[in-house]
Amino acid sequence: MAKKSRGNNEGSIRERKKGQWEGRVTIGRKPDGRPNRISFYGTSRQEVSNKITDALSKLQNGTFVEPNKVTISQWLDKWMEVYQKGTISPNFYARRKDLIRLHITPKIGKILLLKLKPADIKGFYNQLAKDGRKPRKKKNGDTISFKEGTSLGLATGTIRHIHNILNPAMRQAVREGLVPKNVVADVTPPKLVKTREANPLDKTEAGLYLAALKDNRLYAGFVVELTTGLRRGELIGLHWSDIQNGVLKIRRQVSRVKHDDGSSSLEYTDLKTPSSYRSIVLPTITIAELKAHKARQAQEKLLAGKTYKDEGLIFCNTIGQKLDTRRFYSIHSDTLKKIGLKHRAFHDLRHSVASLLLQAGESIKTVQDIMGHADADTLMNVYAHLFEEMKQSAADKLDSIFAEPVPLEKTEGAVEEDIVVI
Repeated sequence: MAKKSRGNNEGSIRERKKGQWEGRVTIGRKPDGRPNRISFYGTSRQEVSNKITDALSKLQNGTFVEPNKVTISQWLDKWMEVYQKGTISPNFYARRKDLIRLHITPKIGKILLLKLKPADIKGFYNQLAKDGRKPRKKKNGDTISFKEGTSLGLATGTIRHIHNILNPAMRQAVREGLVPKNVVADVTPPKLVKTREANPLDKTEAGLYLAALKDNRLYAGFVVELTTGLRRGELIGLHWSDIQNGVLKIRRQVSRVKHDDGSSSLEYTDLKTPSSYRSIVLPTITIAELKAHKARQAQEKLLAGKTYKDEGLIFCNTIGQKLDTRRFYSIHSDTLKKIGLKHRAFHDLRHSVASLLLQAGESIKTVQDIMGHADADTLMNVYAHLFEEMKQSAADKLDSIFAEPVPLEKTEGAVEEDIVVI
């Protein structure tokens, strides 16, 4: 039988099952005169008692909201403001807000927290996978339609990101006694499916690419990119003080940060992961181009005079300010068209470095360190196709080694046997 106990001003508290307690308290009267009682949940009697005390306090000062009237949308707004703001990067915060606004609120936002079921979440994920993509709009308001044959489903990575919003938000709702259980935890998000393979430049393409950029004022930036494999934000965030004795230290990145009022600005931000903070020994050709670039930059500084805002950046605009994060991408796209190569992401230049190094026989550990990957698994997953080619190459080399059987030296009295090659 369930244990019951009542303390002063705490309502009734009972143990529902081992490790789960429920407390009920009257917060007023319903329109028909019956008592309006609500429930709080926790893993101990004291936890539930504290929640009831907190609720009664809020009831007194007029800030209490009944748990059974809180919708998913209302709770996510509070969770983002109280538990996410300031704890994650501004861009990650903005991304989560966008996913809530574009996908969660329109589909399941009006459902009450207490009414949410695993089937609701699973159905929501299935719908997103089927037709979750939103057509974008041009600046003039025209809608950009999807190409025929293009999948209308949301990428599995995006659905998993939505799951990673709902799951901790509901977990916090359990802690606050708004729901007895995190029903999102009972739903498995879709398995991650890669929608875009790495598309690196080969050795010949990389040579043509750099040759076409030779006269560009940011040429040295592309040399750095194709000899270090930096992320774009890392490249833009480089300072001259980051280079010491031919060693480049990656310490920061530049990101376009979104603000609450809808505006954005270029800011120095932390790197992606702890392993992104790394040191790279620069090749001689890269050092030579950086020296030439520094000399040209000094001339720009003289021409700009007092308008030059020197932040110590290696790659900046003509008056020393941070480059827009799309500047390198724009030049990159134009260059690919110029030399007749199919379009690929700027990030594929980073893939090019890893690919060329691995094909040249560099160790996985060294390439991992240069790329700033947290572990070798990331490298193995991204370049799985390349490793398969390298395995085939190794097999071909073994073929060449053992293609001709080596005759055995005869010893006196030995019996000659046929050599069979399998």
